[in-house]
Amino acid sequence: MPIHYRIHCLAVGAVRTLVHTLDHEKRWLLEPAVFPILVFCLETEQRRILIDTGAPNPALLSNVLRQAGILPGEIDTIILTHLHFDHCANTALFPSARFVLQQKEWESARDPVESQRDLYVPELITEVGQRDLVLVEGDCEVADSIAVHLVPGHTPGQQAVSVSTVDGTYVVAGDLFGTFFNIHPAVHQLIDLTGKRIPVPVLPGEEFHPPDIRTDLPDCLTSANKLLTIAGSRERIIPSHEPALSGKIYP
Repeated sequence: MPIHYRIHCLAVGAVRTLVHTLDHEKRWLLEPAVFPILVFCLETEQRRILIDTGAPNPALLSNVLRQAGILPGEIDTIILTHLHFDHCANTALFPSARFVLQQKEWESARDPVESQRDLYVPELITEVGQRDLVLVEGDCEVADSIAVHLVPGHTPGQQAVSVSTVDGTYVVAGDLFGTFFNIHPAVHQLIDLTGKRIPVPVLPGEEFHPPDIRTDLPDCLTSANKLLTIAGSRERIIPSHEPALSGKIYP
């Protein structure tokens, strides 16, 4: 009988970025925007599992977990979607936890492509390597009713996480989908953490809007369709930097 989890979406900081948009004369420009850094706690009465550990700010992460009724010491497994700085810091808060990462991500993070070199912080990667690190290859179950799925595109070795709930399977997508706009491009706009609305044009017939930061566009689209197949619905795909998700609990 499957175990059903609740998924807590917790904001543990914010990241500033630039978003491609068009001005009134249809010229491309970059618009500054702010998005939350989210981590996700999977909870049953017996167990708590964390997806990602945020950017460097252990006090903030610890406080946010405690406000949600979660003690860092209660978390025995942490799944890292990838090793960009805003997803893999603060690992010393969990000295007894098992960390699950894709082998391909571990390898690529230590010799990243030039366009992502600044997103991989060697000190944080070294700290991850000092934890109880379990490297997996491809899709596999990592706990009862929880599986990881290799979904390259944003990075070569990013993984997403499928989670059984009473409402069916949800998928925590990592940065393959940063916001609801990436999942539902027909919306044609991004709404950042400050409430700013940024129009973003989408090509006709485009089924997903891939992340601006990516290593391979075809991989992004293949991985996006893979996650849609696993989740069964776009409504059950959870993006990683969506402002509307802060404090939300699924289901």
